[in-house]
Amino acid sequence: MSQVNRITIAVSLLLLVPRFAGSAQPQAVVPHLGEDFIPLLQGRLLVRMPKGAKVEPRQYVTPEMPQDETRVVYEEGETKIVLRAQETFRLGHANYHQELEKTVSGWGKESGVTFSTSPLLKADGFEVTQVTPSRVESTEDLVLLRTGFAHLPDNTIVIVSVSANPFAVRDAPTAANLAESILKSIAPGKTVLDRSAGVRKLYIYSDKNVLAMSLPDGFTVTSDEGPDFLVHRCWKIKPFDQPSGSLGIYVGNMPHLFHLIRDKSSMILAKVPGRLLGQKVEWFDARPRGGVSGNQSRLTEAILAKKGFHVFFTSRNDEEFKEFKSIAQSLKIEPK
Repeated sequence: MSQVNRITIAVSLLLLVPRFAGSAQPQAVVPHLGEDFIPLLQGRLLVRMPKGAKVEPRQYVTPEMPQDETRVVYEEGETKIVLRAQETFRLGHANYHQELEKTVSGWGKESGVTFSTSPLLKADGFEVTQVTPSRVESTEDLVLLRTGFAHLPDNTIVIVSVSANPFAVRDAPTAANLAESILKSIAPGKTVLDRSAGVRKLYIYSDKNVLAMSLPDGFTVTSDEGPDFLVHRCWKIKPFDQPSGSLGIYVGNMPHLFHLIRDKSSMILAKVPGRLLGQKVEWFDARPRGGVSGNQSRLTEAILAKKGFHVFFTSRNDEEFKEFKSIAQSLKIEPK
């Protein structure tokens, strides 16, 4: 029996335990939504959470860059509610709702949980589609209650999920109602995802220089920081039903090549001389032996070990490959 199934059974049994009068068993807190809106993704969305909820701090060394995720956490006693908003870097289109149903139909197959979609909110240029699980399926620390796909006025899609710890879902219907109330409170913010053509300047641990990247129309950049490294990512914005590659730039002391940890029998590897940041490099081009399909993408990467740079990109077709290659070739170190 898997760990997930063991925990699910344990939580289910816990829900069946009768609560006798005078029991010292702690009760889950049933919070109410606060009046104030909390901005998500730098103001792309607004949401109401239980009073006292806090945005979980994440380090962004370039605050002006779009963020790809926001987490908001409410804790009271042993009760914990977590909201997570994530960019999909996808656009709505004519068959968006059908494709969304197709996407969620593949969720939960291993656990036997099924998911259904239903309209939750609709206003001028804005809508939220709710995804509901057939039952709550717990992990070791969180239970997914509800997911919302927010279709924003700029035609981009953001995923908002609401989870709780197993203690909070002892009363599963109440917890699910709270999650739905949170999703119903979502409103569009004033910030739009910048996908215009132009030069983006990225932080690289330097007081004097930045990394300049030239983007064509339809691309955007996010920036994140680890304990001792940076990762900047460039995303191609595509319709919801079309998979897309991305480009990444690692800046740190331990760059390493991803193709070295791939199954060598599943790829065709080529080494191509080229340039990166004005220096000669060897580009590694790893193509799936069976062709690009599903989760299998073409991986292209190069390292400048002395400078601590690793540039890598995945592509789904020749057009994407040329676009990301052009972006990689545009990289320059410039004065601030």
